[in-house]
Amino acid sequence: MIASIALGASFSGQGFTTVTAADSAEAQIVFDEKSVVTAEKSTITKVGKQDIKKDEGFVANQFPRTEHRFVSLNNLDCDSHPDGCDSLGCDPSRNHHWMQLDLLGWWGKGMTSPILASQAARGQAPILGETGTINLFGGDDLLDDIRIGARLRGGFWYDDCRRLGIEAEIFGLTNENDAFNAHSAGLDTLGRPFVNAANGQPIVQFIGFLPEVGTSLSGSGAVCGGLEIDAKSKFHGAGISILHQLVAPSCKQAEVLGFAGYRFLRLDDQLSIHENLISTDPLIDPNLAFHIDDQFQTENRFHGLDLGLRWRRESERMILQATMRVALGTSRQFASIHGNTAITDVLTGVTESYEGGLLAQSSNIGEYDRSRFAVVPETELMLGYRINESLTATVGYNFLYWSNVVRAGEQIDTAVNLDYLPPTQVPTSTPERPEFNFEQTGIWFQGISLGLAYGW
Repeated sequence: MIASIALGASFSGQGFTTVTAADSAEAQIVFDEKSVVTAEKSTITKVGKQDIKKDEGFVANQFPRTEHRFVSLNNLDCDSHPDGCDSLGCDPSRNHHWMQLDLLGWWGKGMTSPILASQAARGQAPILGETGTINLFGGDDLLDDIRIGARLRGGFWYDDCRRLGIEAEIFGLTNENDAFNAHSAGLDTLGRPFVNAANGQPIVQFIGFLPEVGTSLSGSGAVCGGLEIDAKSKFHGAGISILHQLVAPSCKQAEVLGFAGYRFLRLDDQLSIHENLISTDPLIDPNLAFHIDDQFQTENRFHGLDLGLRWRRESERMILQATMRVALGTSRQFASIHGNTAITDVLTGVTESYEGGLLAQSSNIGEYDRSRFAVVPETELMLGYRINESLTATVGYNFLYWSNVVRAGEQIDTAVNLDYLPPTQVPTSTPERPEFNFEQTGIWFQGISLGLAYGW
């Protein structure tokens, strides 16, 4: 569309009110269809993207009903700026609603755990710290690979100048899994390391063990079996905020928004250990099969007040946006510990079950919960390219931190009172171990996003 502005000139046309721009540095005009505008003594030689000859007057015909341009006498390079309100009022033709779908590629701080599986040569006990012992699983960060996810945002403005609006979002990452699976007939010793709570010395439970060559099996504790360890995690969140325009956009300054609202986050972890054993020691009934399970689960739910600022700068095609926010609230922490031992007679099929596995015993089995104050700051950077008036392609980066969460692997106590091991016995010595104490930490996520935003 062509707009004509001249110092001291008046504009008139079919379907709109006469406007005088003599005292205005900027003007924005929306023409009705087939309107005619006449300006005398124009001093502008380029408006929008069309050249206008410098003469005593010109006529512009058949302007689209909804098209508009932002025309600045101070900076003619801004004449096609799509946003902002000027001294002549607001433009109701701009997009009042928006929706954006992002593909996320995020990774986060891993979960730590004790060493849960170890290996040594035949006839050797894979005790932690001993020469020849190999750590097979645990210790290092688990669940720290990249996760794919999605985020959906949407909102609307209450007024034409986009001074007050509302925005909501929901996001989630795919479940992450770290698994370990090993079997041993004893040619390599496979075991689960732990600590004898009575004397503080590291020991090991055999899963696959044979004595050294030439040594009798009788009384050796020979056993064969398998060990499966599975760690899982999932993370998602949502929120809703009221937007308020603090600084209106123009050709020479960016838009600044403030927002306040509600934020929800949830992080769930699970770590399960399962072993199947059959004794190959002639002194132990070979018809007995042992199934031992330990399971540790945690849940974290954050509810809080979300406060933030958003800076946004637009040109005709490009958009640069930065958002800084912090949520203050409560982190509700849940922990669940379960353990079980089942002994099956493979000849009769009879199974006897007992509470407790190895690291989950009656001393720490149970359901636990508490609440703690938490802080969730987040920074987001976004670069957008306007494909047309409605569609924008975006690429972005996020960094999020959540204080005071509990992770499943960090709730494991590796000190065990041997009197607690099934079949159930009345403990004859102290301490009552393993025990449970909440162990909390902070977690962060960061990553990139690719998205499409649609406005209408």
